[in-house]
Amino acid sequence: MYRNQYKSIEELSKDELRLAGLRIDPKTNIGSRTTYYNNIQVMNLSKKDRKQVQVNGLPENPSLANFTWSPDQKKMAMTNTVKEGVELWILDLETNSMKKLTEAKINANLGDVINWFEDGNSILVKMISSV
Repeated sequence: MYRNQYKSIEELSKDELRLAGLRIDPKTNIGSRTTYYNNIQVMNLSKKDRKQVQVNGLPENPSLANFTWSPDQKKMAMTNTVKEGVELWILDLETNSMKKLTEAKINANLGDVINWFEDGNSILVKMISSV
């Protein structure tokens, strides 16, 4: 995973809510001090040729965080923060590709955002209520 060493002036100047020790970005509903990654490469350690391979299907201008492995370690779930909020993305390590699962409606400001079920095919995600 790759990230910028420093946050941009734009990121540092965003508004934040300060609630009981939390720092929340009110527009996206994620921690305002979250560290984001902007690229992912994978390496198959079971092969002799251990080259890093670029992941296909990354979102445009990725701001990835909250990485969690599936129980069988064949997939990785993560969030991508966009201007409207936070989306859920899945990386399938067998196909080396990513896919968006939800629109920007995730509540990523407190605790475990993504939780895998034991079957490795189902995910419990904190969402913002539409009501």
